[in-house]
Amino acid sequence: MKLHAVKRLHAQGRRTYILAGAVTLLAVNAAPAAANHISCGATITESVTLDSNITNCKQGLRVVADNVTVDLNGYTISGRNHPGDAQYGVHLVDVTGVTVTSSKAGGTITGFDAGVGVDGGSGNTISNLIVRDNMNDLLGQAACEVGDGILINNSDDNVIEGNTVRHNGPYSGIALVGDSDGNLVSDNQVLENNVPNAKLGSGKTGPCGEPFSRPLQDIGIRIEGPGADNNIVTDNYVADSAIAGISIHGYVCNPPAGSGMAPQDPNTGNMVLNNTVTGTGSTTFPQDTLADGIAVFRQGPAAIVCTSYGNTISGNTVFGNLRDGINLNAGTHDNVVDNNLVYDNGRHGLVLANGFVSGGVTYPGAVDNTLTGNTGYGNGTNASFTAVKYDGADFNPGCDNNAWSANVFATYNQACVVAP
Repeated sequence: MKLHAVKRLHAQGRRTYILAGAVTLLAVNAAPAAANHISCGATITESVTLDSNITNCKQGLRVVADNVTVDLNGYTISGRNHPGDAQYGVHLVDVTGVTVTSSKAGGTITGFDAGVGVDGGSGNTISNLIVRDNMNDLLGQAACEVGDGILINNSDDNVIEGNTVRHNGPYSGIALVGDSDGNLVSDNQVLENNVPNAKLGSGKTGPCGEPFSRPLQDIGIRIEGPGADNNIVTDNYVADSAIAGISIHGYVCNPPAGSGMAPQDPNTGNMVLNNTVTGTGSTTFPQDTLADGIAVFRQGPAAIVCTSYGNTISGNTVFGNLRDGINLNAGTHDNVVDNNLVYDNGRHGLVLANGFVSGGVTYPGAVDNTLTGNTGYGNGTNASFTAVKYDGADFNPGCDNNAWSANVFATYNQACVVAP
């Protein structure tokens, strides 16, 4: 079973990648400060500074040289949403030390399947850009491999900083996919990434045409992996996403028999720090969408998919989301959740899921986690969730091996949640 086939097993699956087709090589012989006239489809081998808008592109710019700078200089690179292979506004291919930025305000990438894509390489910087309205043109029709504002794929130690990332999809505003380690996602405005994954009227169909249980899966900042470790997501403002503001996804730990697929690596050691996350699900439907502020998802059948573990969620302010403020799904463990403020979310403020039985097998809940110094109040605002709602909740009997201490919750479901 290829990776893209596993998507049929996931609530939020991903896809193999198709690099852009060959384009004409353009060698630019200018210093970074000089302005260069660049056309659609150019392959960049030296630093460039745009001198005008680049419009109506099938493909934008393809960067194949290390240690160069692409400066939008306040101009726009725009696509025409042309059907075909994945189309990028700026595509970094196996390069190191590249900077994509705009030295003047307003530098924009829009209208592609992905605004900025980094495939392989390491140590690149994506900064000070407006990345908006990049949406896969094949939604509900055929295979679609990308659908993100800024996409990091199998690449380490990149910096995504100071960007405005708005209304991209159907996957993410910013995504860390594959074996992407040690990346920094900092000080971005990540807004309205709530694009449906199927055309209206097409029913419950996923972005690649397969049966799909939810009409929305767009996420603000998405640590998907598999094998995305030790990334830092910090000081971002994330608003009005579809199913999660910030998510850490599961991985395939037990491939189906006969699939020919090896087990995947977990996503672990990631840090989600000092972000503000609000409005998840506020502009989407139906009410049963996940719509959490920050979530550690299992995202698939328990016999096949395991939940990521060993992550840190600290110092975040999470409010006004349709469902939970912070949600640790069943099976996750050894996470640290401390000093977060969760309030006015629709269901629970901070919740740890309980174990369950499936196919006669008992699976663990979210256990062996440390939760310290969190504060919650005013959660349970959405009457559509009819069960009792709590500011802090652990649905494992006796909190199992979760260590709760110094938390302040107005409502909670068992005393161990606010244990001293």
